Amino acid sequence: MSLLARQSIEIQCPIAPLFTYVINMEHFGEWFPEVVTIRSHNDRNHGDVGKTYLETVRVPPSETADIVIEVVRCELNQSFTTEGAFEPLRPRMTIELEPVTPETVRLTWAMETRATDPEIRDRMVNLFGPVMSARAETALQRLKARHENSSEPVA
Repeated sequence: MSLLARQSIEIQCPIAPLFTYVINMEHFGEWFPEVVTIRSHNDRNHGDVGKTYLETVRVPPSETADIVIEVVRCELNQSFTTEGAFEPLRPRMTIELEPVTPETVRLTWAMETRATDPEIRDRMVNLFGPVMSARAETALQRLKARHENSSEPVA
């Protein structure tokens, strides 16, 4: 796998509600740019390995793509990983949460390509790396604002 983007941010909120919010991918479009829609694609619980979602997302240069996203790993209040059925990028998204204090969490978001062919992998890194880095920066600021400035529960 090759890294496309990685961003981290500290968010002042307890870890449990933040984790519950991010593992429910139906919320993803509320904070991640260029997600047109995302909805559950099977009846499994959010965070369960094998849970799938159908995401419509804007991809460079100016198209949309429908991607089936599957949860492949979830460790309570620690990490969450999904993989997308989108060729040739074959994306893997990982969110890691680490408590800094009881009321502050360091959240790290990363996107990798699972492309194995070196030429395709390099092309994916060059095409999607800068795009995903910019989107991730915006996304984490939105997530921070949503959890630090909200007077209502976000989970």
